[in-house]
Amino acid sequence: MCTLPPAATAASLKAAGCTVYEISRRDIPSDGIIHMSADVTDETQVRRVIDEIAEREGRIDILVNNAGFG
Repeated sequence: MCTLPPAATAASLKAAGCTVYEISRRDIPSDGIIHMSADVTDETQVRRVIDEIAEREGRIDILVNNAGFG
């Protein structure tokens, strides 16, 4: 089980040479991380973004879901 905070997970994957996308409603700039806007509670918006990433990259190798409600 991975216990890194989400930002550390993304940074670690980026440092390992992965192309990293993050999906959220708000764009919080992070060096080398590609932001895509979507409300993760809206399945249609999430599907649109996932399809766009798959089209850009040809495939998605790793998906980390860290969505939640506070």
